[in-house]
Amino acid sequence: MQTIKWEYCSLVAHNPVTHAWISELAQVQKSPSTIENYSRDLEDFLQAVADLPFPAVLEADETLIARYVDGLWSRPARRGSGHQSRDEHIRHHPAFCVRSVAQRGLFNEMLQK
Repeated sequence: MQTIKWEYCSLVAHNPVTHAWISELAQVQKSPSTIENYSRDLEDFLQAVADLPFPAVLEADETLIARYVDGLWSRPARRGSGHQSRDEHIRHHPAFCVRSVAQRGLFNEMLQK
């Protein structure tokens, strides 16, 4: 199994559901970059909804997802390293799509169980 960089996603690592899902992705040999990106994106999402109990997050509706997307628009743009961009007004729409892939994957996995 691949090594997962849990130090970059402590919320994901400490949550049994998200930990199991990311571990499963590693077991089925998803690419290391996919695992790292999904882990970071889920970490970002969990940080954004930290005020909610996790079962409520799993039952998320459009309102919660809209709140998260609105938060992405509202905060300063970040480069891949997490550093703030020089131009805070740059927004990359594909980034929003990519960030939502990890959440969709987790929600789909939970629906199947």
